[in-house]
Amino acid sequence: MDTPTLDAQIGALKDLRLDAASRSRDLAERELGGRLLRLEAEQAALQGSLSKSEAEKRARVDPRYLEHERETIRLTFERERVLAEAESTLLNVKLQMLVLERTTV
Repeated sequence: MDTPTLDAQIGALKDLRLDAASRSRDLAERELGGRLLRLEAEQAALQGSLSKSEAEKRARVDPRYLEHERETIRLTFERERVLAEAESTLLNVKLQMLVLERTTV
């Protein structure tokens, strides 16, 4: 199996970094969505004449909120996987550049 060219690896690194940035933006938007879900659950619990602290506790275990958090965890893992792949590609590019530098001297 041939090693991809340095240009191809740099292009792949750029794509991975853009993918990670997009995933980070999506996760930030999800965080806001999670806050809104929790607030809605808390407001619904307050309508049922619960105390503020009891409503907060109930909101933290709301099934919709918990599912949202589970999916956020999965998406965070995927973003971290992309970042790890980008780091690996970067190290490979640096290694190849070092080899080229030493062989052209």
